Amino acid sequence: MSEVFVSVSVAIRLIGSHGVNVPGYQFSRHGGFAAFSENGADVRETFSFSDITVLDLKLDTFLVGPPSKHEPQGWQALTVHFKEPQISTAIEKFLRDLATALTASFASRQRDPWNGNLVVDIDWSGVRLNRPPAAASIEPYAFTRITSKESRLLTAQQLESLGTSYLTEIFVEGMRAAQPKAKYSNWFIPIEELERLATSKFSSLFTPLFTAAEQERIVKESRLAGSQLDQLKRFLRSPTNTVQSRAEKLYAILIKIGLIEFEVLENKKVNVDLCMCKTLINTRNSLAHKGSKIDEDLLYNVLFPLSFIVVKYLSTG
Repeated sequence: MSEVFVSVSVAIRLIGSHGVNVPGYQFSRHGGFAAFSENGADVRETFSFSDITVLDLKLDTFLVGPPSKHEPQGWQALTVHFKEPQISTAIEKFLRDLATALTASFASRQRDPWNGNLVVDIDWSGVRLNRPPAAASIEPYAFTRITSKESRLLTAQQLESLGTSYLTEIFVEGMRAAQPKAKYSNWFIPIEELERLATSKFSSLFTPLFTAAEQERIVKESRLAGSQLDQLKRFLRSPTNTVQSRAEKLYAILIKIGLIEFEVLENKKVNVDLCMCKTLINTRNSLAHKGSKIDEDLLYNVLFPLSFIVVKYLSTG
């Protein structure tokens, strides 16, 4: 019988996926968690949530302690008490999913992703599993060595609504990545998943490249037989072969799901159009080319927020 544990204690922090290091200038980001008091008059570095369900696990308490005075990297103590004892593998999955879901939940509110996406980091070397023997809001805040500071609010209800999927994990891996190409590759995967729906959910939006009569004529004129004929028929009938181009199909799907425009950083808006779709696809196709560079305005002001919206759409069905 597997051993069970009633709680887990671990260090947790917010860090930037990368920073800026050039002669004469260094910029890095890290942060922590704090909570408003019940009357909202002050902020506390020690706080807890009680009787909540997070990522399908019922918790007695979710307690966050203050940053260690001896740790310069902003680690804070997180202790989670479970309603029911859990085996170690379930606790490990919970912590990994918590880091992923929290990171994703902060994505839409990152004002300065160029200098590193803020991601939740867990000190796995210090995980302590403990054997059997207050309502607030949680606010992560980020700060840099040049006194930059930002804050965002997470309520207990938001914590309970956290969820993950394989697309959430891929999106967060992009947030964790330091290199623009790696970020682009990860953030484009949800777009590709949306494109796949062109052959199923949204197939009625598109015109087959070959009509039934054209298919029949081509088959007769081909004079092929056996496996070669079967291969030709599969090609002619493939739902991926349409009159519309890939960019046109992506544009049509985005409009169909209501994405006419979306907000980006600093309350600006991007209009969804065919040109944007072509640029996104062409940039993705160029990633494998040696020496190719990523337009970081396209990366952070278009793909980053668009991918986040698509992940939410696909995850909620």
